[in-house]
Amino acid sequence: MMEEVAEAPVEETSVQEVTASKRIEDSDSGEEVNREATVHFDPGESAEEAIAKFGDECVYDFFFRAVKVKLQAVIRSYIELGYSEEQIQKELSDWRPDVDRTPSRDPVQAILSNFNKLEDEDRDELVEKLKARLAQMKGE
Repeated sequence: MMEEVAEAPVEETSVQEVTASKRIEDSDSGEEVNREATVHFDPGESAEEAIAKFGDECVYDFFFRAVKVKLQAVIRSYIELGYSEEQIQKELSDWRPDVDRTPSRDPVQAILSNFNKLEDEDRDELVEKLKARLAQMKGE
């Protein structure tokens, strides 16, 4: 059994609580349990304070990693909608991490993206159905 540790006083500063959990095997019962721990961490109250505490390189490295993950998610959403690499570059040439640029689903682009995934037979059948539907809509 682990000893209880007295909780350290937390100053009223930029201290943040960071909690993580992990499923592990309990050493006593052998059952899988969820363990959680919370740590108090002071990252500073601003970018300037973080740089003063950890250095330019460290702060930039972590900033870039977070921005890269966010940009990759946006790129994936454009890929999923069928945009070409050139179209994605054009759409995101002025991308900023603080502005939501998740693409809206253009109905034509969505149809074309799915159309390209069809087998030849299914593609031909769909074209015929679309022609018939269009003729019906025009009253032909």
